[in-house]
Amino acid sequence: MSQQAIVDFLKKYQPRWFNSNQLAEALQTSKSSINTCLGRMRKHSEINEKKMKTMLKGGKFGGFINKEVIFYSFKRL
Repeated sequence: MSQQAIVDFLKKYQPRWFNSNQLAEALQTSKSSINTCLGRMRKHSEINEKKMKTMLKGGKFGGFINKEVIFYSFKRL
């Protein structure tokens, strides 16, 4: 997985925002590979990021939990 593949994907679908799970699924690669690339890209300010609270399924009793998730989008230079 390359950082360029992530940039190309985000550029193609701008101005939409994606979390790391969505990127991994769309690019058919592992979440750890995506997270490694996103970490490098965040360090060099190559992508936009924002934190949003969202409801995720999987609480202790099968309910929903409120969790903060980071979303990413293409950063126009």
